[in-house]
Amino acid sequence: MFFESDHSFNTSYDYKVAKIITNDQLQVYLENELAELYKKYTDNNSQHIHNLALKWTAPKVSLIELMYALHSEGVLNN
Repeated sequence: MFFESDHSFNTSYDYKVAKIITNDQLQVYLENELAELYKKYTDNNSQHIHNLALKWTAPKVSLIELMYALHSEGVLNN
């Protein structure tokens, strides 16, 4: 990107640090949203809470590949 090569504008690591901070903030946001959904679900369906306990047991890269596959096929909101 052009702004990365302008040394009078920033250092060589500004963009990388900004991406790390952004990803950290995104993680916090998503965790909060999941907690809210979990809370709503448990309030409405307290007797079915034991069925909600799912745990991803594959490597994280498998989840990312699955997300890319779903996106590239346009199966969500398309």
